[in-house]
Amino acid sequence: MRELAQILEAFEHLAAEGKPAAVATVVAVGGSSYRRPGARMLVAGDGRTWGGISGGCLERDVARRARLVIETGEPVLCRYDTTESLDEVTEETGLLDLGRTPGVTLGCRGVIDLFIERISSDWPGPIPLMARAVRERTVVTCGTLLRATPGVKARPGTRLLAASESPTGGDELARAVTDRLRAHEAYGILPLPLGEGARGAAIANVTYGAIHHLVLPGDESADVFIETMRPPQSLVIFGGGSDVVPLLELAKALGWHVTIVAGRSSAGARERFATADVFAAGDADDPTAGVTPETGAAVVLMTHDFPRDAKVLAALAGRPLRYLGLLGPRNRAERLLAQCAGTAQWKAFYPVGLDVGADNPELIALAIIAEIQAVLAGRPGGMLRDRPGPIYSRAQAPA
Repeated sequence: MRELAQILEAFEHLAAEGKPAAVATVVAVGGSSYRRPGARMLVAGDGRTWGGISGGCLERDVARRARLVIETGEPVLCRYDTTESLDEVTEETGLLDLGRTPGVTLGCRGVIDLFIERISSDWPGPIPLMARAVRERTVVTCGTLLRATPGVKARPGTRLLAASESPTGGDELARAVTDRLRAHEAYGILPLPLGEGARGAAIANVTYGAIHHLVLPGDESADVFIETMRPPQSLVIFGGGSDVVPLLELAKALGWHVTIVAGRSSAGARERFATADVFAAGDADDPTAGVTPETGAAVVLMTHDFPRDAKVLAALAGRPLRYLGLLGPRNRAERLLAQCAGTAQWKAFYPVGLDVGADNPELIALAIIAEIQAVLAGRPGGMLRDRPGPIYSRAQAPA
């Protein structure tokens, strides 16, 4: 998400100036909540903030607590209870046992557990792992120690990595966390296998996590927040017309990683798409310009050139895409797909976009982005008013 990049950039500036900061992480929620576990907010010593852990109702008080953490250096676990009664939170939430400690009560009828820690260039907390996920475009799974009994020789905020990376140290806590991470399928932590193979696996632009209580030898125990950090969603757009610009702008506003593949004849294309993460120019012989969408990417074809689209589709055949959208009328898309019959491995969406009455480039871009997000989230794209049950369902993990 865009806020992850904003947090990384802000921390780099603060660290360069020798200024510490604090980062607040949502580690558990119960009932109604605006954000999910893994959401973060960076707080500077002067009160400036980046990112968010709610819709705005908690940020001021969290910033106040975070500034105290910066001063003391001691991490804190805190709860914001906006329910009238904790008994109303009936589902399995993974909430920590923090007691009845009401925070800002605005009637949202939810409970949020936060871990707030001081970070600096010497102790950067989750920042290096976030940077790796965003900038190296790789999946990072880690466990963060939230609290433990006195015999556990590790400070709250210690991070332990999974997959092919050995956890730091070799104590019982590290081994217990590693075992739990490697057994992720039994606990619903990751939808993808760990290890080197996960680095290019299907990617969503969100962070998911859950708390686990680990029983350790010698009557010791620890609460660990295990999460998966994922790089921003990849979107590849084939086309260089003016209608691509609002789609690029909207995708970048969401923090997605956008690749534009325009034609060499698209005058001023590089300047027009200056905000794209990757820009390439193809020709009639190679309209893809050698660009191969990564596993789990979303792809939209909007070249307005039938032969070129046909060549792009042929080049994409067999790629494990999360989404493929075709701009243009239905009969055009069906003729294109017919040329790739027997080779394509994906379900295409055409005419591209949700039915929101779009009739100009900006609204069409909105319809396309909304449809991509619905597909990524495994949702039908309908109205929340008509959805039974809670907005966030535990069954809706990233595909």
